[in-house]
Amino acid sequence: MTKTHLETAENRVKAILHTQGNDRLAAIRQVLDDRRRFLRAAQRAAQLDKRRASLPNEMDQRL
Repeated sequence: MTKTHLETAENRVKAILHTQGNDRLAAIRQVLDDRRRFLRAAQRAAQLDKRRASLPNEMDQRL
């Protein structure tokens, strides 16, 4: 069974839309991954600041 020109065109459009949808999903995934990475970095920085604050100050040790 051969496809008509219209069916072929419809299939091409569907394939293009599917590819564009996948590209959009990939872009969304990338943004979410970047946000997670940024959040982890911010959490690590906060943990380091907390640890640093709990350590005795060098000036206090000299006194």
